[in-house]
Amino acid sequence: MCGIAYGCEYDETTITLQGIGVLYKYWRYGIGSRLLEFFETKVDRIKITVGTASDESVEQFYLKNGYKPVQFLIRIKFNQLPFDYEQKKANFKVINEKYDQENEAIILFIETLEYDNKLKNNIKTEFHSYETIYIMEKGIQSNISCDINQFFLSKTDDVCPSVVKQKNTYPNLKIRR
Repeated sequence: MCGIAYGCEYDETTITLQGIGVLYKYWRYGIGSRLLEFFETKVDRIKITVGTASDESVEQFYLKNGYKPVQFLIRIKFNQLPFDYEQKKANFKVINEKYDQENEAIILFIETLEYDNKLKNNIKTEFHSYETIYIMEKGIQSNISCDINQFFLSKTDDVCPSVVKQKNTYPNLKIRR
């Protein structure tokens, strides 16, 4: 095995792509893109969403494969909140705000309509966030009903599905990461 792609159900129309991994010695051969493409053909939703790691090469991978930024997810330590936090929030379209009690952090979801690292860096600076990542989505067309949410790519590049968990299927699909 040289790579893996996995995800889980987010809601009736969305799958969250939780990860894609390829062994280092197989990087830059298109295996990650092929795993992603295979994953997209086997899901039974109309949208896939992915939260990218805070790494420009990961962001570029998803952009190259047709994913579009829709939100920033930012995490701010509660004790690091800027004194004018509420005022700063008013400068952005905040979609959701949560408190992560375990990490004593605020999680903000801010809408974005494009890939803009200048904006990303500005948000990180403005809010003193320790994590700022893109949430990207891709609409897909799928008429299949599939219960598989994890796939493996062997060293011979044969794609072999492995059933991880049986789920109810829905006629419409999204993938979320």
